[in-house]
Amino acid sequence: RQKMGYPFPLTEWLQASLPIIRRLLTEGDNPFINRTAVCAQLEQWTWQQPELLWRITNLELWHRHLVRGQPLNVHN
Repeated sequence: RQKMGYPFPLTEWLQASLPIIRRLLTEGDNPFINRTAVCAQLEQWTWQQPELLWRITNLELWHRHLVRGQPLNVHN
């Protein structure tokens, strides 16, 4: 029998966190992210490409924490 991953509600999590994600992506300065393109597709990607949006959000958080040395308190 093949292994099965544990399904989790990624789309719902992204939709609920959309204001935080939008702020992260508009305020950041990660040179690996095209902010204009990402922010234009943000809501669409929440439903159609949630894995891509999840990766982009994590790339922004990684850059902030490991490259910039900033804390990961995204709620403030």
